[in-house]
Amino acid sequence: MSFKGFRTGKSIKSEAEEPSEELSLLKDSLSNPGRRRSYESAEDGEIEEGGHSSFLPTTTSTHRRHQFKFKRPAKKSPTILILTCLIILSVTLIISLYLGLIPSFEAEHPSHQINWNRPPPRNRQWSNYYGLLRPKIGSKEWKMLYPPSKPAGPRPLESWIKRYDYLRSISSSNQLDSPLSTTWTNPQAKLSMQTGLAEYPEGTIFNSDPNGICSYRRASCLRGETEDRGIGLQDIWLGKNHTWSINFDDGPLPPSTSLYKFLDQQDETATHFWVGSNVRDYPELALQAWKRGDHLAVHTWSHAHLTTLSDFEILGELGWTIQIIHDLTGLVPLYYRPPYGDVDNRVRALAKHVFGLTTTLWNCDSSDWSLNQTFALGDFLDPPMNGFGVQESVGMINGHINQPDKSVGKIILEHELSFESVEAFKLTFPNLKQNSWSTCNLADCLDLPWYQ
Repeated sequence: MSFKGFRTGKSIKSEAEEPSEELSLLKDSLSNPGRRRSYESAEDGEIEEGGHSSFLPTTTSTHRRHQFKFKRPAKKSPTILILTCLIILSVTLIISLYLGLIPSFEAEHPSHQINWNRPPPRNRQWSNYYGLLRPKIGSKEWKMLYPPSKPAGPRPLESWIKRYDYLRSISSSNQLDSPLSTTWTNPQAKLSMQTGLAEYPEGTIFNSDPNGICSYRRASCLRGETEDRGIGLQDIWLGKNHTWSINFDDGPLPPSTSLYKFLDQQDETATHFWVGSNVRDYPELALQAWKRGDHLAVHTWSHAHLTTLSDFEILGELGWTIQIIHDLTGLVPLYYRPPYGDVDNRVRALAKHVFGLTTTLWNCDSSDWSLNQTFALGDFLDPPMNGFGVQESVGMINGHINQPDKSVGKIILEHELSFESVEAFKLTFPNLKQNSWSTCNLADCLDLPWYQ
């Protein structure tokens, strides 16, 4: 037999058809209406203030109590579970990065070329989420990632030192074609503050003799194919037929803005041999040159005499300049120019074998560095030439332009060091076109790759 509750319409089986536990529950509810009423109201959520139900109890309360007693909890949404897992993974990743548990790029073997994708170590502060966020380019925090401009020879990163140690371990002073043999045989010079020249120990051979150091500043020694003897340390200083390489040292600096504007007007690109600390101080100008399509190269971090520095100090001067250019642009320079032309075989070998840089010099000069040294940087500033102004520099440049023999292209030494030096370039540029020179940046004039 069965009967129905008037509210639900659901059947309630007879006592004979129910299990013994259900029979006892039914009897209990019939004998105790108050308990039946509380079970029913608790399930329906209909207990009003004061503890009384708004509906009369019915004979369906046993069935309702049975439903309430064995009701299963609702399943959790899979979205919540996914979000929870993502939060746990994110927290684990952040902790791992902070503690350095994840291997860095610097773990590569030093026999490989340096991986510049590893940014410099960051200060761990709450404002940058303890080093996880890279500071804004040009900010005080960003500039703190790099060394100051003084003293010369900033400390190199560990990966550069490992590369150097590996190459030196496989080099020998008795084997001239080994990568860093010159670091065993070439002495470190000392800078004379009276003359601005690098002074070597007595008996040092400055020329390209097999036992010589091939100093450009002291003996105008250039390392060509003959002088190189297959070692792989050749210099660049000659241009190709009818080409004039547009290139500038010492930027980026405030006068660079005027230079970029003029180059835009002439639809020309140039090679910039940059001082790394100037890139740190004027990153917006560096980005402007890169975005306009100019060719970027290295001119050391602090414009120091490289031959007067130790091996590690040379690594710092070249390496930090490469690093900051790469951090801004993602590019790895292929060429460098030693400040003052101060280079010998030891410097050439460190630049080439540790960093992959090619030594780049010049075959004609504008002497525009003497015009204004307001922004000049370096361990020794050459005194300006008396009576030498913009017109004198223009005259020197035009003298090179007007040479009838164009079989050897020109790689001129010019600077974006001052507004006067930029003005000298502007005044002589029309004469370049009138004399049928093919103007281009250094790499394009030589048909060479721009970067590594």
